[in-house]
Amino acid sequence: MNTNKNVQFHPLISSIQKVVLYETKSRLYLVGSNNRETRFKLLTISRVSSDDSELKVYEYPNEYSNKDIRQIIGNIGNAKVTITKRTKVAFIGNHPIYTIKDTVMIKVNQPLPSGKNPHPFEQRYVKMFQNIDLKSNFYFSYSYDLTRTLQHNLSAPRYVNPDPSNIDIEKEEPFPDFTGSGDFAYRINSRKRFVWNDFLLKPMKNIVLKDWLLEITHGYLSQSCMNIFGRPVYILLMARRSSRFAGTRFLKRGANFHGDVANEVETEQIVQDGSRLCSFTQMRGSIPSHWSQDISKMVPKPPIGVDISDPFSQTPAKHFERLLFHFGSPVIVFNLVKMRERRKHESILTKEIKTSIKYLNQFLPPQHKIKYVHFDMARKIGFFSIDKNEALQFQNGIIRTNCVDCLDRTNTAQFSIAKYALGFQLYHLGFLHSPKLVFDSECVNLLESLFEDHGDTLALQYGGSQLVHRIKTYRKTAAWASQGNDIMQTLSRYYSNTFSDTEKQHAINLFLGYYIPHKNIKNN
Repeated sequence: MNTNKNVQFHPLISSIQKVVLYETKSRLYLVGSNNRETRFKLLTISRVSSDDSELKVYEYPNEYSNKDIRQIIGNIGNAKVTITKRTKVAFIGNHPIYTIKDTVMIKVNQPLPSGKNPHPFEQRYVKMFQNIDLKSNFYFSYSYDLTRTLQHNLSAPRYVNPDPSNIDIEKEEPFPDFTGSGDFAYRINSRKRFVWNDFLLKPMKNIVLKDWLLEITHGYLSQSCMNIFGRPVYILLMARRSSRFAGTRFLKRGANFHGDVANEVETEQIVQDGSRLCSFTQMRGSIPSHWSQDISKMVPKPPIGVDISDPFSQTPAKHFERLLFHFGSPVIVFNLVKMRERRKHESILTKEIKTSIKYLNQFLPPQHKIKYVHFDMARKIGFFSIDKNEALQFQNGIIRTNCVDCLDRTNTAQFSIAKYALGFQLYHLGFLHSPKLVFDSECVNLLESLFEDHGDTLALQYGGSQLVHRIKTYRKTAAWASQGNDIMQTLSRYYSNTFSDTEKQHAINLFLGYYIPHKNIKNN
């Protein structure tokens, strides 16, 4: 990692920040520009093809001025203009973050008339694809990598890779130190785990420059402002949902053979005071073993079963290896699953994760062992802090929280951890004399509100309803009226899991490219 303070690195994501689409019968014209609309690039896609699956794209190598592009567009004639709607939801430093507000699906290829009818399943798959509501909790930025933490984005590159399309722990090499001074730009490589349209961009990756490809993330993002001694201090809460092993509550449990777990979400809180920023990252995810619940019977708590025995903990090993690589040690497992029950249910999972961690720790050095204890977590792993481009402190390690569903209990636990971390962040920035925050203070109420919204959003995405048990429920301060709401959310979640999860899972698989329909060549 480069330690020379005279060397500044500037990550490149996209120079194209506005795209306008012009449509004719034979071509689609995409005009991309910078934010001030002073520099333009042009891309055309042919709509005339004998093969529906063939994509004919041409990117003009020249850069155009406003006058040039107006002349080109003027020659197109009558055309339909489609502009994607976006809304600015937050700032990280000087980087604006947007959420998608409107999308339009336009058929690219117009097949030559041959008397053939469209495939009977085409409309079915189009409708299924459109079940993914891109206007709901999808985010992007032209200048900031939302797939990575603030600490990673504001630090100098740590690794170089000869093939940026194939990130491999074993092949990456340490980034060399620089002895001189200067500014360097480098093309960032996002974490594809958190890119939800990666499959949709694949046909274009080897055809056009990366500037045309806008990656989107899914999860939750909100920013609030509080006033401390007359100074505006911003708190941003961002959740990155993994696209690996993604899906609905009862259809995606445990982990796959690559160590990707269900309902995996990284949650990052960023406190910003002018040029000073502090961030703290934690995560949630299903217990990393091969388990499921039998939902064929109409029972409130479907029985939990371990589907595949993993005596050498190969699946948990892949999962924790990834966490150690990305976050360092310690990896702290905060398990909220019940341990003692009259009839074994959740405790089956507790036994699974404890056995796996005990086995894996045999092969790890003492300083890198996976932690499965309760202790002063915020002091142990720290948080990231930067002031005027100079990093003052780094976070090492990650807290990984789970219950059975990684929803209600997990969200309350993550709020408690975040409250503790926020105290240290505000103390570090000089706003507090001690890192202790009391409940019902303005900043804690603001954080609680963010986490309630955060929990509701993630619960809707995975469980089909808002939180059943809220933070106030676990604090035992909830009003009687909220108990009725808890019952309604329980019924809503049960209905969603029973009747609509399968359709939703099919849509997710289609959108992410885990299921690719192929045309039956025998069908006329």
